[in-house]
Amino acid sequence: MIRNYFTDSYKNGVIPIISATQLIDGAVKVTQTVTVNNNLANLATSTTLVIPGQNPLLKRGMYITAPFDGAGGGNWTINDHILIEAISRSIIPAASTTGQTKDSGAGNTLFLSTLNTDIVVGMVVSGFAGGATKIVGTIGAPQDNKSVIGLTTAVTFDENEILTFTSSETTTTTITLNKPKGIAANIAITFFTINQSSWKEYNLFIGSSPAPFLGGDGGIATTGIGAGDAAGQTDINLLVDLGVGAVTTGMKIYNTTQNNLFIGSVARVDDPGEFFLTANIPVAIAANDVLTFAYPSSASVSVLTLDNQTVTIKNPAEGFVLPLSVVQITATANGLSNIRAFE
Repeated sequence: MIRNYFTDSYKNGVIPIISATQLIDGAVKVTQTVTVNNNLANLATSTTLVIPGQNPLLKRGMYITAPFDGAGGGNWTINDHILIEAISRSIIPAASTTGQTKDSGAGNTLFLSTLNTDIVVGMVVSGFAGGATKIVGTIGAPQDNKSVIGLTTAVTFDENEILTFTSSETTTTTITLNKPKGIAANIAITFFTINQSSWKEYNLFIGSSPAPFLGGDGGIATTGIGAGDAAGQTDINLLVDLGVGAVTTGMKIYNTTQNNLFIGSVARVDDPGEFFLTANIPVAIAANDVLTFAYPSSASVSVLTLDNQTVTIKNPAEGFVLPLSVVQITATANGLSNIRAFE
């Protein structure tokens, strides 16, 4: 009785768009996307994220995702709700200073004759007798109150060489996150803007959802009549071809005539009446045996709610309305179809 009520009440619903980028009403979910991959490391979990450059497209309120953080925290997903809470930009002016080598030598480390705290990582070093220019890679702990400078590549230097350390003007974007997160350097971070206030909510009516087969996860996709195939081979043939697309890779095949004996999983579909398994047929299939093709796992629908949370519902009941309002259908799987959307 309840099922008929829903069927009659919602039969005039619209066919929703199923898309990873569009909402049910066809509107584009993300209005602006910016990806950067030159961030500085923040391995000590904090709310600060530093990115070189001005990055003028980054704005307060943008969502942030990342394929992995490199700091042991896993992916940054839309369900984590990581946002830009505040953003500031600073300009570091060009600078120049000098330093004198204490001794002659060769390698990546310079020992200066005095302490110079104006030298910073990234400065270009010139003035070597051979004409080479090098880059400051690290600032070491002072020795005897004298600077120890690590270079990115080795160089030969003389005693008492006067070296010049210079840097160009640089800009930095400092982002304050809404929650503390650690991240390694140079991770592909995506920032995106959504017009969440304009999203429309819908209820979803499930028109078709295959029931689980034999108590397992996947429901019945279709059935066919076997042409007869010997054990010890992967090739299965049908007496009558099924419709194109009725059987797909990954489906499980059972011999219903032989008490639903599991035959194997489909590895390849050559045509609507010939399939190849991932392993050999365990028991011969007789001509006219009924074969059941089942989906590899539960029927499901993945949706996005108004608060920007992704939810996947498995085995939703056919003929009923989902128990939540949604703004987007991102995917369906394993036979779930004929969905209708209602405001």
